[in-house]
Amino acid sequence: MPKQLTLFIIVCFIALQSSAQKINTDSLWHIAETSNNDSLRLEAINRLFIHYTILEIDSNYQFNKRFLKLCDKLNTPRYKALGIILSSTVNYRIGDLKTVQEHITKASEIAEKNADAEVLFRIESVRSAIENDPYKKIEHLRKSIQYRTKPPIISLGNLSSAFLSVNQIDSAFFYAQKIYELSLKENVVLSSFVTATMGNVYLKMNQPDIAYTFYKKGIKWAIPTQKNDDLLRAYIPMANYFDKINQPDSALYYWKKPFEYGPKEAFRAKLNASKKIYDYYFKKGNNDSAAKYMNYYIIANDSINGANKVIQLQMAKFEEELKQKEIDKVKAEDEESRNHNIQLAITAIAILSVIILFLLLSRSILVSHKVVEFLSVLVLLVVFEFINLLIHPFLESITHHSPVLMLLGLVAIASLIIPLHHRIEHWTSKKLVEKNKAIRLANAKKTIEEIEKSNI
Repeated sequence: MPKQLTLFIIVCFIALQSSAQKINTDSLWHIAETSNNDSLRLEAINRLFIHYTILEIDSNYQFNKRFLKLCDKLNTPRYKALGIILSSTVNYRIGDLKTVQEHITKASEIAEKNADAEVLFRIESVRSAIENDPYKKIEHLRKSIQYRTKPPIISLGNLSSAFLSVNQIDSAFFYAQKIYELSLKENVVLSSFVTATMGNVYLKMNQPDIAYTFYKKGIKWAIPTQKNDDLLRAYIPMANYFDKINQPDSALYYWKKPFEYGPKEAFRAKLNASKKIYDYYFKKGNNDSAAKYMNYYIIANDSINGANKVIQLQMAKFEEELKQKEIDKVKAEDEESRNHNIQLAITAIAILSVIILFLLLSRSILVSHKVVEFLSVLVLLVVFEFINLLIHPFLESITHHSPVLMLLGLVAIASLIIPLHHRIEHWTSKKLVEKNKAIRLANAKKTIEEIEKSNI
């Protein structure tokens, strides 16, 4: 598990290489939250992500909360997708792979719709990290580097490791050599990762002397940085190397490095190492030391599980908050849409009423009864829709969203409106007949007068 976690942390969101100086999180957050330069913002987020992921899980959780707020503020498809991906790291660390997969699917839909190569690159990197099938892992890594004109060293290094896991040594060596050359050319700080990759390939090729040379280079390059993660990335492969060539005493020296360089709370770094040290002392019959490191193992395991449970509760609460925010957002949009529709209904009623009144009151236009009847039916429908929009929230609250009760409520409203409509329709018909008679009588009189005048 620790090895998989380390891989996930590295490949999830490939960061720009961190400097050896202490990271200034306040400055990076300021850039992430205020910069108008998208590339600069992405760089700041990458650095922040790596910083918080290396720390304990609660720090990672707090980073995710703040970043998701930033995503809401930016309100763009890119950062919405990135927010979904980054939030999945906590789920990964507590073993909730189902949620991780759901997050990836959501982010992928957004990124594909917007053809965002940057986000798609990260999605394929995450997929490779959580994939157990080594051949599918290779497929995802290959896809990820296709989205970058200049693939990151870590992506190429993980592709080398994936090929190594299926004994495709030529391909593994090709990518390992490539990242080694790039590392020398660009003076990359992640050299301990590069040398470990090269060493692992040579060890698999049964050339332990060359592998040892690279592992030593990794330690030599890591020491000046004085960064715990760089040092552990260099020492752990050396411990594996001596364990592989059956030199347990030398392996023990390097297995103890996490206890020397790792902070007291770095339980994940110490978990695997304490188990290896316990095995060493148990075989030697040194029960006191064996018990000591088994105790470390138990404490680390319990601490990780305990922290995971706390984070699970926090995540559940956080996800509930996000769901509530989404519900509130949908409610606000529905309310805005409802108000807009009410305004349209009022406008339609006013226009149709004015037209009907104009036709009824006009002394020069003969109007067919069917036209007024048609317009009155339109008014009836619009009025019904207006009343429905107006009382819909009230109906929902008293009926508790029951479709049957809501239908009965609307039928009751219709039973009140229809008789009123019939009365108005009867009145308009009467007025229309009187108006049409008056117009026809006036026209007849005018015609008779014209005829009389023409006969004189």
